[in-house]
Amino acid sequence: QKLIWRTWNFHPDAQMDYFLANGRRAMEENDFAAAESFLLSAVSLDEQFSQAHFYLGQLYYYRGDYAQSLEHLDQTLDSQPEHFAAHALRGLNLMQLKSYSEAESAFQETQELLPDFSARFLASDASAARAMAFGVKMPFVTTT
Repeated sequence: QKLIWRTWNFHPDAQMDYFLANGRRAMEENDFAAAESFLLSAVSLDEQFSQAHFYLGQLYYYRGDYAQSLEHLDQTLDSQPEHFAAHALRGLNLMQLKSYSEAESAFQETQELLPDFSARFLASDASAARAMAFGVKMPFVTTT
């Protein structure tokens, strides 16, 4: 999976590396305003670069802007349909928006793309989404 992430993060313009690295670092430090600035600069540099959209999707998820997160994750998946992390994050956003059937589909898509070891952890997310779609209350699953 490390090779996949390196491939997704690769961009021929060194300026992109600067924006992504600083955007991710700011996100890790919970400086969401700085992270957004760097990541929007990355998107401005190359609107087609899917990884910049992925990190914006991640940032907006952390901020609770689920609809905006989904917009960027969809842009990621338009150009990188095998981006398993975008599918998984899409599922988490959909859970927060109470779109449980769609969340289940996103988690199932992630399972299909991930190696067996990692996919096992998503089976419970897909099951929770399926149950919540039918109105079952799930312990320890919170949505806003």
